[in-house]
Amino acid sequence: MPLFGHRSRSRRTGARPGTAALTLPPAATALGSAATGARPIIWGYGMGSGVRQFWLRAEPASGTPRAAIDTGGAFAGVRTTSAYNDGQWHHAVVKRQAGRLLLSMDGGPEFSAPAPAGDTTPALDVAREQERVRVRPGFSSIR
Repeated sequence: MPLFGHRSRSRRTGARPGTAALTLPPAATALGSAATGARPIIWGYGMGSGVRQFWLRAEPASGTPRAAIDTGGAFAGVRTTSAYNDGQWHHAVVKRQAGRLLLSMDGGPEFSAPAPAGDTTPALDVAREQERVRVRPGFSSIR
């Protein structure tokens, strides 16, 4: 299934189930220091608290990847319990399905949290610039 929603050229994810699967190169997992802050890997739509969005990012303070969705009225986040800042290639899968937000790494166990109901894309009157899904350069295999 395409990225957090239906197959569409607009990349509007809506409130539907969906999956983002990414192959992360060593640069993504070499997280740097806590002083550098979180490193976005994939980010859709808005930024900031209470703004419709979804994302997967690396968090240097813990060495773990973290995924989240925000519907503008509710937020859900999930992170792995293991660090992946080992300079190796990794495969990340983020899903929104059956009312859950799921994150797994390298085919391992899924970490999950209840996912809020609602749309993660901006309202239709928001500028097209905010409808884009961005991926950190050098990352591959988004499905």
